[in-house]
Amino acid sequence: MSPKYCVAAVEKAIHILNFLAAHPDSTFTDIFTALGLSKSTTYQTLFTLEAYQYVVRTKEKKYRLDVGILPLVHGIAQQNNLIESSREALTQLAKETGLTVHLCSLADSYRAICLYKIDGANFTIRNTAVGRDLTLHTSASAKVLLAWMDKEQLAHYLEHVTYIKYTDTTITSPDAFRQELLESKRRGYAIDNCEGAQGAMGIGVPILDRKGNAVAAISIGAIITEIPPDQYGLTAEKLRHIADTISARLSAGM
Repeated sequence: MSPKYCVAAVEKAIHILNFLAAHPDSTFTDIFTALGLSKSTTYQTLFTLEAYQYVVRTKEKKYRLDVGILPLVHGIAQQNNLIESSREALTQLAKETGLTVHLCSLADSYRAICLYKIDGANFTIRNTAVGRDLTLHTSASAKVLLAWMDKEQLAHYLEHVTYIKYTDTTITSPDAFRQELLESKRRGYAIDNCEGAQGAMGIGVPILDRKGNAVAAISIGAIITEIPPDQYGLTAEKLRHIADTISARLSAGM
C-alpha cells in the first residue's frame, strides 16, 4: 500500500507499540525522544492506547504493553500453522520435563519473537513472553535462528545487534558472537549460558524445512542447576527429535 494512504495517527500508535515491545518500562520522555514525536502527540496517543488497555502506566510512571494486546496475539496464534503443528509436541515436552518451553521465529527485518510459550511447572523464564522480541545475542532460540541463516542475511542482522551486558556471561563483542553462532551450528544446538538473566539457562534447536533452512526454533528454559552441562547434548537430542516431528507435520501440511 502506498504511504499516502496511511493514517498518520495510526502510524504513530504503531510506532509506540513496537517501541514498547522492544523497550518495556520506558518513560514518557524515552518514548517521544526515541521516536521523534512531539510531547502532545505522544501524550494523546498514549492516553488513547491506555484507555483501550494496549499500554499501562506503572506506579513508577513507566509504560509497558498491557492485556489489550493479548487477543491480537492469540488470534494470530490460532491461525498460525507453525504453532498448530507444534502445540501437541511442545505441550508433551513441557509435561515430561516440567521446564519452560518456547517456540520462536523471525518476525521481520532484524527481529525475532516468541510465538508460543508454556511455563515450567516450578519455574518460568520471566524475560520471555508471547509476542515479545528476543534479545538476539543472549537467547538460545535467537542464536539458533541466526546460526542457520545464510551469510548475507546474517550480516544484516548482526549490524543491528546491541551487545548489552546483562550478566557476567553475556557475550559483548561481535567477533565472540560470530564464533558462538558458528559453534552452535557445528554442534547442532545453541545455549543461553545465563546470558540474559542470572541463573536462567536455555537450549535451542532449529525447526528445518526441506531445504535445511530454519523456519523456527524451539527451546527449553531452566534454572542452571536443573540441567548439568554434561546433559546438554542429551537434552538437545530430545529437542531435535521433537523439532523433526514438527518439521514433518509442516511438510505434510498438517
